[in-house]
Amino acid sequence: MTAEPHDLIGVRTPEQIVESLKIDRTPRDIRACLPPADREYFDRDYRQAMVKATEELDLAPVNALLAHWWHVARMKATRGV
Repeated sequence: MTAEPHDLIGVRTPEQIVESLKIDRTPRDIRACLPPADREYFDRDYRQAMVKATEELDLAPVNALLAHWWHVARMKATRGV
């Protein structure tokens, strides 16, 4: 999975990011809404959660991880607004 198409969106306003996160909570959109400096950490965490989910046949850790990163993306987009 890559998010290259979303990475090419360019600079979005905090309002656009928050609106995007309301509509689309997919891993690809969450990643695209994160500041570039956080995307490597998201990728690492997401891949680890997917490996664990595959081994344990349990998506709960993936869902928890996505909820965490969704909050991080929203918080960072609205910081200072």
